[in-house]
Amino acid sequence: MQIRSDHQNQQIIGFCIDGACPNQKLFCHLCLPSHIQHISKLTSEELLSGWIKERILAAQDIQKNIQECKIALDRLINLFFLYNNFNIQQLTELGLSKIDQLIKGFSQIGDCEEKLFKQLKQSIEQTKSFVNEIIKKIKNQQVYLIFNIMITKLRIISTN
Repeated sequence: MQIRSDHQNQQIIGFCIDGACPNQKLFCHLCLPSHIQHISKLTSEELLSGWIKERILAAQDIQKNIQECKIALDRLINLFFLYNNFNIQQLTELGLSKIDQLIKGFSQIGDCEEKLFKQLKQSIEQTKSFVNEIIKKIKNQQVYLIFNIMITKLRIISTN
């Protein structure tokens, strides 16, 4: 890895992947003391791409789970469509005990739906909030990187 001027001409030896660390993510030997409390969160250039792939796989796993939830909800909706064209004449043909069972079944489904939809709504809101937070952090990091590049270029221009 190349030597960086902002590391007192020391070679960059790795990356800090601790999300809570306020220090620079690239580090040299001189920077190690500022990362000592989370040394297990330091990685090499070779391992960084594996770490990034793990993050991508985790996001894909979440996406897969959401798709599985959608499939389950679609099955639930399809069950309701069976009764969509149900009419009163069919009701009298069923008999009192079957009508009673049908009403109890739909009541239980209604109770479960209410709980399910409440939990889903909370999960969706938490997920959206979390994703927006990640996007905001990424955008802030991009702005920070662009700012640092501009400062470095200005320093080079002013020294010439």
